[in-house]
Amino acid sequence: MRDPPGGPYRSNAVVRLTAVAEVGWSFLEWRGDVAGTNRAVELRVDSEKTVEAVFGSALGVAAVGPGSVTRIPEASLYAFGSTVQLVAAPAAGFYLDHWLVGELTRPPDNPLEISITNASAMIEAHFLPLYALHATTDGGGTILMDPPGDLYRSNAVVKLTAVAEAGWSFLGWKGDLAGGDVITELRINSEKAVGAVFGTPLSVRVVGEGSVARVPEAALYAFGSVVRLVAAPATNRYLDHWVIDGLIRKPDNPLDPTVTNALMTIEAHFHLPGPTQGMLYSGVEGMGTIRVDPEQGVYTNGQMVVVTAIPAQGQVLTGWSGDASGDENPLPFTIHGINRVVARFRPERFIPSARLFASKGLELTFVGEVGAPYRLEAATDLTQWTVLVTVTNTAPLMEVLDPTATNLSWRFYRIRRAE
Repeated sequence: MRDPPGGPYRSNAVVRLTAVAEVGWSFLEWRGDVAGTNRAVELRVDSEKTVEAVFGSALGVAAVGPGSVTRIPEASLYAFGSTVQLVAAPAAGFYLDHWLVGELTRPPDNPLEISITNASAMIEAHFLPLYALHATTDGGGTILMDPPGDLYRSNAVVKLTAVAEAGWSFLGWKGDLAGGDVITELRINSEKAVGAVFGTPLSVRVVGEGSVARVPEAALYAFGSVVRLVAAPATNRYLDHWVIDGLIRKPDNPLDPTVTNALMTIEAHFHLPGPTQGMLYSGVEGMGTIRVDPEQGVYTNGQMVVVTAIPAQGQVLTGWSGDASGDENPLPFTIHGINRVVARFRPERFIPSARLFASKGLELTFVGEVGAPYRLEAATDLTQWTVLVTVTNTAPLMEVLDPTATNLSWRFYRIRRAE
């Protein structure tokens, strides 16, 4: 404001100047032919004069998310029209996504230069997390990422391509991706982990007389997977050794190789025993198993082995048959030619039990051979026996119910194996 107002002024006229700030602005200083910071000054007009009042406003800066913003220069008030440089510093694992100048979204230029034209301007730097993408394979191929990198901005879309090595085929994705497309896309909105699975054929060959079963049976096996190979020699043959990709392996049976080579080839070699060699076949009758120590496909005639019978629960060994006899357990056995040893098991002695239920009848418990048929018979005089039920035992301990027992004063029971 000028007092007196108007102009031009007569020579040596004295004019009173008052700086009046608008809302949100503050008077900073005079420039030109007047200096100082007093809002009201007087100027003697003895020549042509130029006077400028400089007003300033605060600039608010905030960081939204982990990070900080530096103002250059740093000041409490900035003059109208001046330029301020803003430098964003994201925290580790974060990036500057955008600026918000008032209500206007600006791209993440860094540094950002702002011209001061609005009162009490507010500027926000918005920081968002960088997300890791872990892309790995166990082997057999690689993963190409476009764009490449380990850390990606929120909602970035990455194209992933599975590249199989020679002899391998792409089977599918695992982790945060699914499906079998060689080329796919993944949106990164959190930390992600994906894997590409590659597989190869496994060729199993037989040399000699016998067969080999694969578990599981498949056209392609994933890198690092384990395949169980079970060799079954023909009669009077034994598994002498395996050959895996040209390397001889001992005759472990079953064999559990890990698939790590492309186009793996495994051979099972079956042989006839020589004139000084023998074999041992073992079997069981009833419920139980046999352990042979040492367990080999072929033995030297005269070699001693120890055969151990292991009864199932509720079973006992009754004796040996085949080329062995008696009931010694463990059983020392000497190999001569082709031998067969059979362990015979039967249910151990068991005192039957009975429980009477007023609502459903008499429940009787017996021990029997699993898989064998039995008849439950009843009588009141121990001479005239009546078959109540015929059952096939599914477990060593067998339960049978007589619902008519609640109406009788007494009754005798017996259980017999049905032929």
